[in-house]
Amino acid sequence: MSGDNSEWITFSTSLGICAIAWNRAGIVSFCLPEASENYMQMRLKKITGSNSASKSLPLWVKKLIRKVKAHINSNLQDFLDIPLNLKGCTDFQLSVYYIAQKIPAGKVITYGELAEAIGRPKAARAVGNALGKNPIPLIIPCHRIIASSGKLGGFSTYGGLRMKKALLASEGVYLPNSQ
Repeated sequence: MSGDNSEWITFSTSLGICAIAWNRAGIVSFCLPEASENYMQMRLKKITGSNSASKSLPLWVKKLIRKVKAHINSNLQDFLDIPLNLKGCTDFQLSVYYIAQKIPAGKVITYGELAEAIGRPKAARAVGNALGKNPIPLIIPCHRIIASSGKLGGFSTYGGLRMKKALLASEGVYLPNSQ
């Protein structure tokens, strides 16, 4: 990603410090809270090639930060108008992300249902792998995809299933089988 004039910023939410990296084409990365802000900043520097946080935020980034904070505090938001830069993602990943992005807040679907929606009904495991590489969690709401058993499945951000459960709870989703 570096060399594409990407910028980044961290910001506080009720779940912890989150971050956004973007360039002119859109968001290149969204980070949910990490083990430490220092770790997150190191990761952002690697993604963007920029050693320091942006001092001047585009209006759409300011709007996104407000929407993320509101969403995490159970004031559900729609992120469909946010420009995404998914350069480097495969066509399969893009098809998974496109469908995932259309799942409304407060709803969940299974990995198998998402696989069927992209026309690959036997690709539930591949769908899970694609979601595990999602560079923009929450904005592309991979937390809304669960196992057919009703269990949470996986979640590849720091905090794992605890974070997935917290995001779903902020949307009013409580799963009885979610160990």
